[in-house]
Amino acid sequence: IKSISEKKSDNFDVFLFGVGYKFLRNENVAGYIRSISRISKSAKVLKINDTDFVDAELIKWCSESGIPVSFGFMFMANTVPRHEDKILSFTNMAELSRGADKLGILKMDVDNLGKIFSGSFDKKSTGIARISTMSTMLDFYFSGILNRVCERHYFLDEADICENCKKEAVKIELSPEYENEAPEIVYRMKDEKPACNLCFEKKSPAIYENYAGGDDLLIIGPWDLIIQLAKDIRETFKDFTCQNPDVTISAGVSIINKKFPIGRAALLADEALQKSKNNEKIIKTYENKKDSISVFGETVYWETKEDLKGFYDLLDFSKYLEELIENKQISKGFVYSLLEMWNSNFGYDQTLNNKVRREKKCYVPYLKYQLARNVRKENLREDLDKKIQKNFPWIKIPVSWVSLRTR
Repeated sequence: IKSISEKKSDNFDVFLFGVGYKFLRNENVAGYIRSISRISKSAKVLKINDTDFVDAELIKWCSESGIPVSFGFMFMANTVPRHEDKILSFTNMAELSRGADKLGILKMDVDNLGKIFSGSFDKKSTGIARISTMSTMLDFYFSGILNRVCERHYFLDEADICENCKKEAVKIELSPEYENEAPEIVYRMKDEKPACNLCFEKKSPAIYENYAGGDDLLIIGPWDLIIQLAKDIRETFKDFTCQNPDVTISAGVSIINKKFPIGRAALLADEALQKSKNNEKIIKTYENKKDSISVFGETVYWETKEDLKGFYDLLDFSKYLEELIENKQISKGFVYSLLEMWNSNFGYDQTLNNKVRREKKCYVPYLKYQLARNVRKENLREDLDKKIQKNFPWIKIPVSWVSLRTR
């Protein structure tokens, strides 16, 4: 409830510049409006993340308060991971990860927003009405639609999951708050395995939206879900903007241990985001600048551009390697050897341009030797040889993914 008042009162959760704000459950609204009628000139009742705000009985009760009352709705990015009515700790959120218990911090924002609003891409879009509409629609995505995207990544309580879904899920033990308590049991569905409709209705999001609105966001969650969420956000945002090539979004991801200071982790994510924003200074041969993600110490475009591998393809290759390890077709040692080859070929901790990445091929003989030694099936060996060589200049991303997911 947002009300105009000349007096500060304990009835308000927040009071600034003559405006008081109060958060309430639906059933308490009418009584609250009557309680502030003596100190308020008017009130506005806004339903959060619910467009069904017309309630005839509530309108009738509020109309008898003696002050003008209006009704509407607003969107707010408020996805929070809960278990048994408690917000999960960062430690428990990290434990929801597959493989290593680590947290991921994701920062994203829209590229070239100043140019978009100033009409650099389209001089016809500089009118106040159009700019206002564009601003409203961007906020609509980040404050509203984003909640639905985050809710795709969830976990299920032991009491809420059916036996069929349990077969397609991974069991996770959450550390108790106190040492003498037993761990809580929850489940995460395996990749690409959706829960049934009954279980899905009881899901709890595994993602914590620290803030989102305007044109940017900061989200915390299990490290592997955060990486997949970054891809989901970029895909849904491009759909929301009708695949407009001038409206792009960049991301930065930091991955930390569960006891790492979260404020410092947010700064690391911001540093990664700035690397994505500076991608146009690294690659100048493409018109579409930025539109990138920085993760595992690498900065790449979202989508493949000719022979420059994009994040989507690199993530698919990462999952392909992970599947081969799970099926015992290759060893983790072989995957780790790819990173050693990369370091030997390009040098440790060097800033590389993509021309160098694509042209240096001195790793190829050793790669073929490792394949012959570690992969028995000829068809698989040939397939791996082709795929590894295409992805090798950016192999740090697939190797890092596999290393963390298979722990």
